[in-house]
Amino acid sequence: PYVIEIYRRKWIVSDRKYDRRKEVLDRRCDQAEAYTQAVTEDFRNIMHDTQIYLLDPDDRRTLERNEARRRWVEQLDMKVFSLGPAIRSLSDKELNSIWDSMMDTMDKLNAAHNKSFQYRFEGDKSIDPASLYKTVQDIWLEYSKLHGDFYKRLDALRNTSLE
Repeated sequence: PYVIEIYRRKWIVSDRKYDRRKEVLDRRCDQAEAYTQAVTEDFRNIMHDTQIYLLDPDDRRTLERNEARRRWVEQLDMKVFSLGPAIRSLSDKELNSIWDSMMDTMDKLNAAHNKSFQYRFEGDKSIDPASLYKTVQDIWLEYSKLHGDFYKRLDALRNTSLE
């Protein structure tokens, strides 16, 4: 009976440790998901702005869109950035690699957005709007694939990290 009680105690402690680790892992995965969703929302907004700058012939609408973006950035709840470190805290090389690639595509989109801004507001006619529009579409396809890979990896971490 005494030996059984020792084992029972070890099992209880082990179960509590497992539950706690699982709780922390799930919370970090939820934070990582929430952050990538916020980044994706921003990605889509930048993409939409870029497309408007390239294709909308109405200068008034493009100026309104530019002003709306400026207001959105000013009103952004900065707390969202506190979620970003959850990605690195998961300490998974594959997840970090996917995240780094997602940020590379965000950089590509920002470069395209800057070119669209130059085209629309600075009159840079050396920029081909049709070609840049296609580039933006390709960047979105790359980003969305990576975002799906990110979710798959998070799911795998949730399912296998604590087995």
